[in-house]
Amino acid sequence: MPDREEGKNTRRRKFGFELGTVLFIEREKAADRLQTTVVGVLPHSCLIIKLPTIVGIENPLPANRSVQARYVDRGEVFGFDATVLGSITTPFPLTFLSFPQTVERTDVRRHPRVDCYIPATLKFAEASRPGIISDISRGGCRLRLKDVVHSDAEKLEIGSEVILYFPLLGLQGVRECSGIVRNINLDGEGISIGIEFEMVEPELVEMIGTYSKMVSAYQP
Repeated sequence: MPDREEGKNTRRRKFGFELGTVLFIEREKAADRLQTTVVGVLPHSCLIIKLPTIVGIENPLPANRSVQARYVDRGEVFGFDATVLGSITTPFPLTFLSFPQTVERTDVRRHPRVDCYIPATLKFAEASRPGIISDISRGGCRLRLKDVVHSDAEKLEIGSEVILYFPLLGLQGVRECSGIVRNINLDGEGISIGIEFEMVEPELVEMIGTYSKMVSAYQP
């Protein structure tokens, strides 16, 4: 288990992740982020990464440049500072980063989610399908749909506007909640959709917050 020190919004831990991990590199005075892949690690010396091909730019990470790197591990976002040590072009184009001493975890989710099992109905495009909310917070939820026909699934895209209908403990009847699709995952059991809430009634927001606190008190 990696060593961790608790902070207000961050945790520090010893560096370590698997090869193939996607690193997002942020450069000073650059608006875009580079999506790179870790292809090698020399402990306490350097990381070896493969950069994407950028038309018109031979080397987006020149030597001695300071960068910030971010990656996702088990659903959490981690980051560290590094310096570009240099690059090679043969036999393959690779870039070397200084090895980080610590990695910082940042809680980027504004509202922590709790596991739940709430029947719901999702309305999107001209379709309406039943599903189950598997986790929820004041800011959004994850909805699982089953038996969704292929034509319906094609109508669901990142950024799509949807409407959710679901009951909630403490409120009478079924409530309506609009949202935006932020991610979509397909597996053998159906479709899992991450939804960010929009234009939610204040009363519903408060009840979701209260519900989340009650549930989290009984979850490990």
